[in-house]
Amino acid sequence: GATLPVAPGDRFGRFRVDGMLGAGGMGVVFAAHDPMLDRQVAIKVMAQLADDTDAVAVEARMVREAKAMAQLSHPNVVRVYEAGATRAGVFLVMELIDGTTLARWLDQPRPWREVIARFGAAGRGLIAAHAAGMVHRDFKPANVLLGRDGRVLVSDFGLVSVGGDPAAASVAARAVDDGLDLSSGRLVGTPRYMAPEQHQRGAIDHRTDQWAFCAALWEALYRAHPFAADTAAILAMRVCVDDVAPPADDRGVPARIRAAVTRGLARDPAARFPSMAAPDAEPEPGRIAAVAAVA
Repeated sequence: GATLPVAPGDRFGRFRVDGMLGAGGMGVVFAAHDPMLDRQVAIKVMAQLADDTDAVAVEARMVREAKAMAQLSHPNVVRVYEAGATRAGVFLVMELIDGTTLARWLDQPRPWREVIARFGAAGRGLIAAHAAGMVHRDFKPANVLLGRDGRVLVSDFGLVSVGGDPAAASVAARAVDDGLDLSSGRLVGTPRYMAPEQHQRGAIDHRTDQWAFCAALWEALYRAHPFAADTAAILAMRVCVDDVAPPADDRGVPARIRAAVTRGLARDPAARFPSMAAPDAEPEPGRIAAVAAVA
């Protein structure tokens, strides 16, 4: 098994590490070189669980899910090349993207048409994953990469579940950045973008991703969360009880877009779009592909 590399030039399996790209509760990401295929890659090593028995089950699930992701090839999804588990933890070898995240891009106010264009591209990535039977479970701007070459790619499927199993555990569930108690392994995601059914431990499917997508899109368009709250507990209550109120400032965003995003934020999954690629037979705003691809 491998140990965690600590310096440039260290090896992780066959990969030569060039440096650390980032670290957090979910694990560590390295830039590395694959000598076999002579290409640069990103290696994400997931944080291990303290409970060895639980860790074995979680690692097995994550490796299965990553291998499923490796079968998905789409221009708006970061490619997963391979996955495995070593003494250092579960690792994913992925496409290395030179650029930034949608979250960082949104640090500055952006024209609504530019927001729509980038979210529309990310939406197409989610549509592709859904068509392959996958649910991301943790869609948020920080998990969308913007390449310097103009590409928009959905990333970080570390919480992904194949088939939408609501009880799926993941390593990342142990260290969500909002500090909630996730010891059951069932509350999976980032609370700011978690759908009502995630807060309530309900069934998870592609419409859960749609809710997260629309929450992030609303926040990007109107510079405010659709269910603004001071604490995670109040946020969860509002998400599960309140309806979405019109924004204080529409920032010039057309009403038809707000109507589409509002539908995607419905408490009842059945009231959302049947899919993010709503069929043309649906009336406006239902045929807004990927909810956001109005542009």
